[in-house]
Amino acid sequence: MWKRRAAVSPLHLSTLLTFLALLPAPAVRAQETGSIAGVVTAQESGSPVWGARVSVAGTPFSATADAAGRYTITGVPPGTYRVRAVLIGYSLAEAPPVLVTAGQTVSANFQLKQLAVALQEVVAVGYGTQVRRDVTGSVAGLPSDVLDQHPAVNSIESIKGRVPGVDVVTTGTKPGDGVRVRVRGDRSLKASNDPLYVLDGIPMAGGIGDLDPNDIESMEVLKDASATAIYGSRGANGVVLITSRHGRAGPTTVTYDVYAGYQQPLRRVQMMNGPEFAEHKREANRTVGRYRCPAGVAVCDSGDVYLFWPQELTALRAGISTDWQDLVLQEGAQVNNEIGVAGGNEWTRFALSASQLQQQGIVKGQDFRRRSMRLSLHHELNPRLHVESAASLIRTDQSLGRGDGVYSEALGNDPLGVPYDSAGNVLFKPTPDGQRVNPLSDILNWKDERARTRLFGTLSADYDLAPGLNWRLNFGADLTFFRRGQFRGAQTQVNQGSSADAQLAQTRTFAYTVDNILTYRRSLGSDHRLDATLLYSIQQERTERDTTAVSGLPYETDQFYDLGSAVHVEGVYSGLSQWALQSVMARANYTWKDRYLLTVSGRLDGSSRLAPGHKYALFPSVALAWRLSEEPIVRRTGLFSDLKLRASFGRTGNTAIDPYQTEGQLVRSVYSFGDKAAVGYGPGTLPNPDLRWEKTSQVDVGLEFTAVNNRLAGTVDVYRPDHAAANRPHQRLHQHSPEHRRDPQHRARSGALGAAPPGLERARLEHAAQLGRQSEPHRQTVQRHAGRRGEPVVRRPAHSGLLRLQVRRHLAAPRLPRGQAVQAGPRPDSRRRCERRRED
Repeated sequence: MWKRRAAVSPLHLSTLLTFLALLPAPAVRAQETGSIAGVVTAQESGSPVWGARVSVAGTPFSATADAAGRYTITGVPPGTYRVRAVLIGYSLAEAPPVLVTAGQTVSANFQLKQLAVALQEVVAVGYGTQVRRDVTGSVAGLPSDVLDQHPAVNSIESIKGRVPGVDVVTTGTKPGDGVRVRVRGDRSLKASNDPLYVLDGIPMAGGIGDLDPNDIESMEVLKDASATAIYGSRGANGVVLITSRHGRAGPTTVTYDVYAGYQQPLRRVQMMNGPEFAEHKREANRTVGRYRCPAGVAVCDSGDVYLFWPQELTALRAGISTDWQDLVLQEGAQVNNEIGVAGGNEWTRFALSASQLQQQGIVKGQDFRRRSMRLSLHHELNPRLHVESAASLIRTDQSLGRGDGVYSEALGNDPLGVPYDSAGNVLFKPTPDGQRVNPLSDILNWKDERARTRLFGTLSADYDLAPGLNWRLNFGADLTFFRRGQFRGAQTQVNQGSSADAQLAQTRTFAYTVDNILTYRRSLGSDHRLDATLLYSIQQERTERDTTAVSGLPYETDQFYDLGSAVHVEGVYSGLSQWALQSVMARANYTWKDRYLLTVSGRLDGSSRLAPGHKYALFPSVALAWRLSEEPIVRRTGLFSDLKLRASFGRTGNTAIDPYQTEGQLVRSVYSFGDKAAVGYGPGTLPNPDLRWEKTSQVDVGLEFTAVNNRLAGTVDVYRPDHAAANRPHQRLHQHSPEHRRDPQHRARSGALGAAPPGLERARLEHAAQLGRQSEPHRQTVQRHAGRRGEPVVRRPAHSGLLRLQVRRHLAAPRLPRGQAVQAGPRPDSRRRCERRRED
């Protein structure tokens, strides 16, 4: 018996269709796709790797690992895929092919291996830090392991030849001489072109020549105007950011570090010996008929008696010849010893170090010694409040004697003269030549001693006001005492047997900086990141100088330590200089999808050195960056680990001029009034009521890349600066002056007259195995004033056979708890004599 099927009524059918129509489409498609999930960890430590980009090869599907290293890629159609994980600083990792089925989640885990060239490190960018891949300006950095490869007396010498666009030249051949640093050439005609040095966030008043290179953890150079504009008036010539070494949590570590080397003249000037000089002198007189001998005789006593002094004849007949270069040159030794103690726990960390550097010059009588001590502390009062403090005490002593004049005197002396008498005493006059003296006498009786004592301290506090909102207070003080004593005895080239003279100059400088920094960092969803910084800063510097010059010292044993005993006071000078700077700054960094980067900043500076009405100026900057390596078409090639194109524009200012230029100065003068001498004052310099900011605008376009599995990294920058004069705001000073034509960077391209030729930085290539590094970094040749007579060509420093020893010992971890300026001075002729001997 057949059973009849129940018919579906039209009402039921319409209800079912309506329900299916209202059902969300993704819910239907979710049953047709799958997911890929997993964890990304570091191969060495097993810790999660945050920020790694995991992508499905050949598709637009990707995800970013979170703080726990976990990721999830959804909406993947069924099929077999290859999955990759990449992060700057790590090698590319690829999982075995995975099979994705509809409605299921397949697992793919990765272990990333860290590479030698890492661009993921945090770098200092001024008033904060950034991950290198997020930097939009032109910033070059060197870590401590690179800085330690070449022991140097001056800290800044470590970046020589390692940072494109930065020119580092030694200013002299004497021990302890400084260096001249130029970041992308000169910018100012009259003001200073030295970069700004910032140690742990505090600008330094006197450069970094006094710092111990072993106390430096890292060094970053801000080159383009976008990166330096946050420092406003002080960043026009580039900024060098220095991070000092701090203690780390863990067992207490005692470190002893010593290195030794030597330096010697690279080559000497070829000079004639005694017989050659005698024959040269005879031949010169034969040509004019003054050397007469009997016929057929080339050399005779009668001719020699007429031609040579008795001292020369005695040396010539005895076969004595003096090599004056041998007498004044030597092999200079260089030794550095350092001991350090560092350690701490999770609440308190400390580091203490002390060092001594001894450097001997290649010219006798010249040496340099530096002794330093540094202490740094870091303490966490609670999870939201951190305090840091650091103090450095540095003492440098530099003895220069007559300087390069000793070598000049040696080259000009007669090789037939003898340096010592029969008793072994130094002869002041080897020959009757009134223009020549024994250079050994200058070494003994000419003193130029420079002593500098410097105390630099910083104190900072960090407080987390709210999640992502931080307030930081920085205070830094820089106190410097400088003393230069000069003494020239009677038996010196300048005095020629007359009474001795001396001069004592002293400088006292105190500078301080106070910064209030408010930082806000927040991620807006998974695609947006915002980093904002606000700053209010004040800086002040005060310098006092005094100089006293005397002559007619009754005895020479006290040198410049008893000026009151002199017969004549040649000059007395004293001066005061002080200036202040007030600043407000704002900066915002925005990142979208870890692919597009934007940085906007503005700084308002007010300087006391400028004229009223022109003291304040605004210095804006903007920078854009596009991380091409995050684009699917670039990722599919697998060629670049990171590829970033950036462009920036910024404006900076320069007030590195002497204070009181806007006000006229009076000078003291002495004149005859009847039969008596009278003292008066007259205009010395004219006032400049229109003195304003010297501004520099710069456009920069750069390309940064890492390739060959992160083993090769490079940077190419093209930039164009434009300068505005300080006292003529509408006048443009383009870089076609001789100073810039001598710069090799500006010779790269020539520009039309009146247009600034763009500078071109060659690509800087780095290999994981340090390919391209100088094979012998200790061999550096410095030629000072090539072709000028009297200055040796030396190797500085020539650490041949360098010996370096490090001893480390671990101790138990400590238990630590939780107007118009009027300057009084000498009469004009006395001041000229005083300043003639003072070296800037």
